[in-house]
Amino acid sequence: MALQSSGQISLNDIRAELGAATTNVSLGAMSDTAGFAAQDKISDFYGYSDGGTEFLAGARQTSSFTACFQSQNQTFYHNDAGSNGDTYPATNDYIYSDSAMTSIVTSGYYRCDSPAFEWFRTNGFGRIYQSGFC
Repeated sequence: MALQSSGQISLNDIRAELGAATTNVSLGAMSDTAGFAAQDKISDFYGYSDGGTEFLAGARQTSSFTACFQSQNQTFYHNDAGSNGDTYPATNDYIYSDSAMTSIVTSGYYRCDSPAFEWFRTNGFGRIYQSGFC
């Protein structure tokens, strides 16, 4: 999940976002890992995301019924709000159309076979708030 865009960010917050080890944590090393230029500063990490988990789903639809008939041939990304490294999206995850996780998906219904559901519905913020089976 992306770091906040304002307020206090700790080195541990940055370390967790990068998935780095808990030993020898340094701003310089983490800035290098993130690809930032010299003059390392914590403010570079405002809004930073190390990327999301990729998955396939169908194109956006206006109902769960039509979503169920879609091929799952589009690549999307989720932020894994549960932080469990799950391959599949889950309720409360945010869904993005790009790997940088800057473009949320349009609200609607999407086909995605997962162990928990076969379709999900996103709100206007790209968050999954409803799901079901076909």
